[in-house]
Amino acid sequence: MKRLLLTCLLIAPLFANANTLQFNALGDSFKFKNYNLSPNTTGDRNVGQFGSFSIVGDGGGTFSATYLGSESGYDNRYYQRSSSGNQVMNENTLGSTVSAYIAEPGLIDFGFFSVGLGNSLFENGNNASSVLGFVVLKEFIDRNQSVANAGYNNSTTLGLFDFLIGFNDKHTSDADYDDYAVGIKYTPNAVPTPSALPLLATAIGLFGFAANRRRV
Repeated sequence: MKRLLLTCLLIAPLFANANTLQFNALGDSFKFKNYNLSPNTTGDRNVGQFGSFSIVGDGGGTFSATYLGSESGYDNRYYQRSSSGNQVMNENTLGSTVSAYIAEPGLIDFGFFSVGLGNSLFENGNNASSVLGFVVLKEFIDRNQSVANAGYNNSTTLGLFDFLIGFNDKHTSDADYDDYAVGIKYTPNAVPTPSALPLLATAIGLFGFAANRRRV
């Protein structure tokens, strides 16, 4: 039985998360001013990086976004598409979350838009401009750091996230990426790798054989 237990312990690492959320950075990190999220659930942010998000690897998982606050005179919204249709944040209620199951690798189908601000729509994978787009929010851990060394600190008063995203709508008075902020998480399915399946079948068979011997 000890050998059987050892076999199962050896198999366990093969049942791993076979996919992951990836931020596809576009360009270098850059500094901006006047970040003023309301309420301030994220702390001050002063560095961002353009890019997009995708799933890499095999297997599915759940992609979730949580509303963290905003600073805008416009009614900005976050949405993501899923097999059940479009999901939009519920009236911008602080802490509200929408989730979608992602079955295949590739670019994730989400974006931001503004009600009443013409053509103010930005989707994951689009090219951001200075007044329309989202960034991954970063911050200086040490104020003496260079912008390139600004780090991720994704802890907020509403929880810890994989990434924080700040959206800037098309209104041209600023570019401070606080018009709408969300925290995102990805939870992949734990799936067995193909090499684990024969070992699993063997282990189950051995357990059954040992149990039968004890009953004889």
